[in-house]
Amino acid sequence: MKIDLISHIEEFGNNYLVISGIYGGKTLSILNESLDVVQEFEISGIELWGADFHISEVQNKVLISIYSTHTTKLSNWKYQGFTTHWYELNRINDEFSFNKIIAWERSDIRRIKNVQIDNSFHWIAFRDLNYQHQKERTGKNTVINYVSNQSELSVPDFKSSVLITKHLDHNFDLLIDNQIIYLSTISFGAPDKCGLIKIDQNNETTLIQYFDVPLRRLHHYQSNRLVKIDEKIFAYFWTTSHESSKKYQFEIHQTVNLNQSMISKSTTRLVDSDFTYGIIWNKPRIISYRKAYKSNTKYIAELDSQGKIQNEESIENLFPIHIGLSNDLICVSEDQKEIKLIKRKSW
Repeated sequence: MKIDLISHIEEFGNNYLVISGIYGGKTLSILNESLDVVQEFEISGIELWGADFHISEVQNKVLISIYSTHTTKLSNWKYQGFTTHWYELNRINDEFSFNKIIAWERSDIRRIKNVQIDNSFHWIAFRDLNYQHQKERTGKNTVINYVSNQSELSVPDFKSSVLITKHLDHNFDLLIDNQIIYLSTISFGAPDKCGLIKIDQNNETTLIQYFDVPLRRLHHYQSNRLVKIDEKIFAYFWTTSHESSKKYQFEIHQTVNLNQSMISKSTTRLVDSDFTYGIIWNKPRIISYRKAYKSNTKYIAELDSQGKIQNEESIENLFPIHIGLSNDLICVSEDQKEIKLIKRKSW
């Protein structure tokens, strides 16, 4: 495992699954609760662009959808395409096996997520609708594929789409509640927009709502999160910048309750700082972040019943990269040479 090149972490029973390494040479490491390496597998022959874990504790197995990218040249332009590689990790007693199942060549899928509801798996995929499918060069769209009611964890069969929309970023979040699909999205355009796609499976209606999330020049929306607290559903969006700016300003904003017929486009700032970055959010109600420029202090906090920050705690000289089992923090040192576990009480 290459500590300074960790790109993905997920929990599987009492183990952590970690993908690390350079673009063309990734390793899947299985760690125990103390972060000791149990087994490792090479992901060979793929220039890994992204990956998602799909887990069944009952079946003791994990499917991993891995996305590689390629450039396709057409008559007078070229576009970036994607291939989906499916791997299966099985756990038998204390041993693991790792095998490639299938590759979907030139699928143009950039992201696949799933949720399990009442022993049924529900899958969403974001697929690029690229230039080769168009009579004229009119730009990209995104096809949203959906399949449900799979009782066992297996590679999904995306046969139909629920929506074709303007080009969306691959960073989206998925929540399904009472037969309603919620997708928090970032759409590319002039300007980029933060939005919600709400699909009611009962009466077959679709709502698309955009939100007022401030964005400075040379900045962009980085990612988003959907959280259900009691009977309320909130979306969160945060910003970053990869370009030189006179004033970097990174913020995270919260929507109103999305579980209602009319949704306001207004948002409020979640953390009282215009330099909120390094956001780690893999547990619904627990979040970690920095909120000062060039500070060695990080924070971990809980969300209250209204989705607001409470119980904020500070951490010095360690950078959280995952909120793990029992809400323990997996952190790396400032020089990214050590990985450490901070044991914490559960909220």
